[in-house]
Amino acid sequence: MSVESIKELILNQVENIAVTNRYDMVYEQNDENQLLVQILKRDQDGGILGTPLSFDLRVNEDKGDGEFIFYHAMGEFKRQKFNVFQEGSLLEVLTFINGRLSINEF
Repeated sequence: MSVESIKELILNQVENIAVTNRYDMVYEQNDENQLLVQILKRDQDGGILGTPLSFDLRVNEDKGDGEFIFYHAMGEFKRQKFNVFQEGSLLEVLTFINGRLSINEF
């Protein structure tokens, strides 16, 4: 696997976490180069049962930093910044995502 950007690396890792927890992941990039990511729980026919986690991902590829803005049904509930040059910074966010998906049941 060849990773060309921080954004791509993060998306790959989040998708691995989602699949491990038996969820699907979809994302869309807007005109401002922001990503909206949704983690979905599907039924046996592929219909959407729920969206346990959604977030905006903003990445500055040149500086190696960015921010996750997490949402649930009531709106925004958490913001978390990261910097790939700070040890554990990105791991902390990925651990949060994994924990959040582990506790959700649909």
